Amino acid sequence: MKWLAMGLSALEEAVLIVVGIIFVILVIFWFFSCIGNALIIKKAGRNFFLGFVPIYNDYVLCEISGASYFWFALKYGVPFLVGIIEGMMPYEGDSLSVLSAFATIGFIIALSASISNSFGKGMFTTVMLVMFGPIAKIYLGITGEYLGAKGCNDVVFRGNGVSKKTSNNFNTNINNSVINNHPEYHFCPNCGNAITEYDRFCNKCGREI
Repeated sequence: MKWLAMGLSALEEAVLIVVGIIFVILVIFWFFSCIGNALIIKKAGRNFFLGFVPIYNDYVLCEISGASYFWFALKYGVPFLVGIIEGMMPYEGDSLSVLSAFATIGFIIALSASISNSFGKGMFTTVMLVMFGPIAKIYLGITGEYLGAKGCNDVVFRGNGVSKKTSNNFNTNINNSVINNHPEYHFCPNCGNAITEYDRFCNKCGREI
């Protein structure tokens, strides 16, 4: 075979094939993840192509969903600090790497719950977003209705409260038209913004209802 002609053994050939397959799978996963992010972001009135910008797309998702920025900082800050520590101090074991994994998992759960709330969905959608992120985001981005930033009931960090860029456009539309067709909407006693009976915080001024 061609690989053998290049001096590669059958085992090395198999390893290269497996690595190639894994690479293709990761690229496909990344592409569909970006599509899902882009559709969610577009539903919130932001630029579709922000979903394809690494790192910043997660920041925008936090912004439009009301998820705490602390989880975003942990997801990207912890691995960075772990890399510095492991580079400075010889360390055997995976304890520090586990911290990075926990930070990422915490971010995914908090963001998924916040996105689910922002589309008026419940626990089932949150679980689907956690387990089948790209597919669930694409489905939600196509069929869902964005209701404004509604951070999850985060027991660690309170959600960021307000997405000014998003909520201003959303609230204008709600106050002018949607509220007439949705009697379940009420008004924030502090700023007069349209809210639903399910909101714990006003997505304009951040006051607890």
